[in-house]
Amino acid sequence: MGGKTILRNFNEDKKKRVKDILKTLPINIIYDAFTIIEYAPEMDTKRKIENAAKYNKESKIFYLSPEAFAVDEKFTDGNKYMTILEHVILHEVGHYLDEKYKISDTDGWRKLSGWTQQPTAGKVKLNLKDGDGEVWYYDKGVDFPRWYAKRSPADDFAETFAFYKGGLLNRVPENKQKFMKLLSEKIKIE
Repeated sequence: MGGKTILRNFNEDKKKRVKDILKTLPINIIYDAFTIIEYAPEMDTKRKIENAAKYNKESKIFYLSPEAFAVDEKFTDGNKYMTILEHVILHEVGHYLDEKYKISDTDGWRKLSGWTQQPTAGKVKLNLKDGDGEVWYYDKGVDFPRWYAKRSPADDFAETFAFYKGGLLNRVPENKQKFMKLLSEKIKIE
């Protein structure tokens, strides 16, 4: 597709912070994924990072709330860290890639965590429905980058992508690191 991603309603500091993160990704991914990235101070986040961003697939508008810019909150991995802003942008890019390439629908991805929609012995579910209202089960004892990845195969991929691309590899299970490395060679996400 190509083109230009427009940053709308940001002050100069916030615009620079978003641009610095976008520079870490291949330009074709950004242009394909986001037409507009808009600062949306009216978003009601109730101090939850799960509500720090919203992405409209049809319009390709990505909304960031003030919560996404919370400088006091970071994910850490030893001496490395990733800000909430970096995380939400990378997470949404992960969803874009997943939707484009149907990654979380593949047996290869689902086997890494034992994803199924059938409750069977040895399976666990997070007591939340995913964004589509579906209930998913995963293998007991499986590691995830963070609890939110336990919602569904799609959120598992988006979270894994965010932490992998964000460089917090100690948070990404080894089997998923291998998957991401192979995937990055196929679709050039590095």
